[in-house]
Amino acid sequence: MKYPEELIQKVIESIDIIKYISQYTILEKDNKNYFGICPIHRNDTDPSLSVPETGEYYYCFGCGSGGNIIKFIMELHKISFSEAMELLLKDIGNIEYTENKSKTFKFLKTMNKLLVNKENLIKREYLSEEVMSKYKNIPIQSWINEGISQEVMEKYNVRYDNIGKRIVFPIWDNNGNIISVKGRTSVENYKELNLRKYTYYYPIQTLDFLFGFYQKKDIIQKEKEVIVFEGSKSVMKVESWGIHNAVSLETSHIDYEQMKDLLSLKVDIIIALDKGVDIQKIKKEIQPLKRFTNVYAIIDIDNILEDKSSPCDYGYYVFQDLYSQKIRL
Repeated sequence: MKYPEELIQKVIESIDIIKYISQYTILEKDNKNYFGICPIHRNDTDPSLSVPETGEYYYCFGCGSGGNIIKFIMELHKISFSEAMELLLKDIGNIEYTENKSKTFKFLKTMNKLLVNKENLIKREYLSEEVMSKYKNIPIQSWINEGISQEVMEKYNVRYDNIGKRIVFPIWDNNGNIISVKGRTSVENYKELNLRKYTYYYPIQTLDFLFGFYQKKDIIQKEKEVIVFEGSKSVMKVESWGIHNAVSLETSHIDYEQMKDLLSLKVDIIIALDKGVDIQKIKKEIQPLKRFTNVYAIIDIDNILEDKSSPCDYGYYVFQDLYSQKIRL
């Protein structure tokens, strides 16, 4: 059965999610959030489920489930959306609603669409380790000159595509499966020739991963901090300096799935995107993160960087200076 969007929103607003979840687990307040043992994944022993005092949604750091009251019921009882709605409508009784096309409604509608499980995303066919054997395993002198060590390039299996004239390396998902090969053009006048700077040799379909997450998850949790860059090259560069707790988004914004991955680390988050990225836009995007952890941003206050430069492009000491001036969002 298809339910009107207005009715769905009215149902969500009519249920106190904190009281409802408290039927299945004990929620205890800590600062502005409630925490409890997650009833969705049965083997939970730590209070990994969290609900902000505003009751806007729930999120479990253990199993990654999160969303509104309807999503909670679907996950808890392993039932469909329609079955969850019917269950709630029986609890609520008669409910009145009117069609509303306000900005608030449109915003909530958009957010609800974002609250999806990874299981609902397009299934991938993983690539074999042999996919890189077709490319030359040679030192990439231009990257060495920029400060990326040969050891780090070997770790990330960086090679050279002689035909496409691109520096290439595999892209892993968060479980260590190769899902694509990324290429960076080595042609200096690529803009004049209308060539793409970066390209994926195989479609990645969705940004449900963080570059470096698979290799560095344990280190990041030990450091209790993750530095989030825009590109994978920045991750390799700072790792060459001995900074091992960095990952990249592979884009200039944070995808919802990436937010869940960052939250699962249970560490402080340092946003270190390229110069020129709209910080106000980033502040809006990371609102869900701020409710659960400390979020900082590296901002070029002294205007040291050129536009579109990564915070690590000007060397170790400049990066450390920028890092020391990070601000809390």
